Amino acid sequence: MSNDDKPELKECEICKRMFPDLLIVEVPYVGERPRMCPICALEVSNQAHGLNRTEFNGTMANEMLFEARAFLIKEAEDAE
Repeated sequence: MSNDDKPELKECEICKRMFPDLLIVEVPYVGERPRMCPICALEVSNQAHGLNRTEFNGTMANEMLFEARAFLIKEAEDAE
């Protein structure tokens, strides 16, 4: 895969990891709107609501969460 084929990466303001731009979203949180990955968005939501979910309720949010997890797994495998 050439560099031209790789998606533009953006940093999650919470975990500081890089993700494809399409996976970084603004999430209203404590009067701010940090740009974060779906993994951090789920954690922030869990903390705000006192929950311990491993998935979102919505289909689109879950698809983004699964893509983010898959991206990190592939990135780790490529680093080996």
